Amino acid sequence: MPDFFSAPVLGIDLGASFTKISYRPGWTRGRRYEQPCCVVMIENQALVPSLVIHRKGARKPWLCGQTAANYRPVEGDQVFTNWKSDLFSSELTLRVGGSLKAAGEFFRWLHDQVTAAGIDVAACRVKVCLPAFPDIEGPASILGQQMEFAGWQNATVSRVAEPRANTVGVFGEGRNTLYRQDVHREVNPIYMEMYPQGSTLLNHLRSFGLNGGPRHASIVIVDIGSFTTDLSIVDFDAGADGDCIASTEQTSYKVGIIGGFELPLLEHLSSRHGFKLGALTFEDREAIKRALANGESFVLTIPGNRNIRLGDSTDQQSAGQIAGELANRVWDSYRAETAGKQVKYLILTGGGSVAPLVRDAIHARFSRTRVNWVDAEGMETSDGKTGDLRRWPDTGETLARLATAVGASSVILDLPAGSPLREEKKSGPVQSPWISCTCQGGNKECMRCGGRGMYLPQGR
Repeated sequence: MPDFFSAPVLGIDLGASFTKISYRPGWTRGRRYEQPCCVVMIENQALVPSLVIHRKGARKPWLCGQTAANYRPVEGDQVFTNWKSDLFSSELTLRVGGSLKAAGEFFRWLHDQVTAAGIDVAACRVKVCLPAFPDIEGPASILGQQMEFAGWQNATVSRVAEPRANTVGVFGEGRNTLYRQDVHREVNPIYMEMYPQGSTLLNHLRSFGLNGGPRHASIVIVDIGSFTTDLSIVDFDAGADGDCIASTEQTSYKVGIIGGFELPLLEHLSSRHGFKLGALTFEDREAIKRALANGESFVLTIPGNRNIRLGDSTDQQSAGQIAGELANRVWDSYRAETAGKQVKYLILTGGGSVAPLVRDAIHARFSRTRVNWVDAEGMETSDGKTGDLRRWPDTGETLARLATAVGASSVILDLPAGSPLREEKKSGPVQSPWISCTCQGGNKECMRCGGRGMYLPQGR
């Protein structure tokens, strides 16, 4: 049996606000492999803050995880709240160089946390989810170099497109199965077992495709994340062999919760109520965002023990307008990708799927389309509840929120996809013109990088 399938898999959904991690053990014996993946809990949480903070002159200058999330910045600190977006910058400025250093520190910290959870990282196939941008090769290479510096050099690291992993996570729920007829035959997937019997999705497809209706159904998955909105268009053919998937299209847009909802909301609130954004902790920002997205108020305590109540009718009205503007941008992305297509079903995932104000704005903007909304349910549940708020076991989070990470650690990712989304079994490093400097951006007098952490070799 090829090592490609026998090795354990670690899936990393690298989110701009939160990182989610899943793990699936390797296949050691037997003709069938159907061990489901699990979500790796870091600091007892499924959602790992991606925030990185650098404290100038401190004995321990770099903070990550919950320590960073609860830290209140002071003058001189560098707060990297969305360093992921800087990886896709066309120019390597000092700010981008700092974000590259922050990425390396985050992955160094994450390696230690995953190891502490009992996982042998060096033995894993590590799959890092990145947006499906057409110019992804350079950023992927730079991120890979930072991971090597951070201690991941012994692991087999490859990338997978975020919408593709999300699609596999939604349909397969971490339970896709492999089998082999004998030791001399190539390992094959059992496609239909990726889509568990009794799921709402399959029931909808059966009633639509087998009861006198057309035999085709197009499903669009809209994954609204912190940095991007990812779209997967999946064409199901009830008369096809195998997994009934005729084709898939996957695209990412720079439309996310941070830029489209969080920042404009916080800027409005800080201007109206007179507090400084830079004085907020990561947890403050998240709590404010959650409260207003739920139509609730929030009491913010700022330095000086002054309490400010946020969320009155004026704040709620502004939050609703901002959510509507985000919904318009998501709609524009959806319309661009589905022009000329007859979409039957639509599934909403990501952080936008669990923020009621954003979710309602999306539903309202899409209300004139002839599309049926399907919940990303997840067959794994501990309390028997149904619907799009069913919780993934032991995490307190929904499959809609965890689907990308769950899909990334699936043993196979064989949904049909054209280049460059198709994952290669031998995923060699992608060459980038930029090279990580050995000073890691820690020396502003460095002759090669000038403190940016990356440099172009001579002749480029």
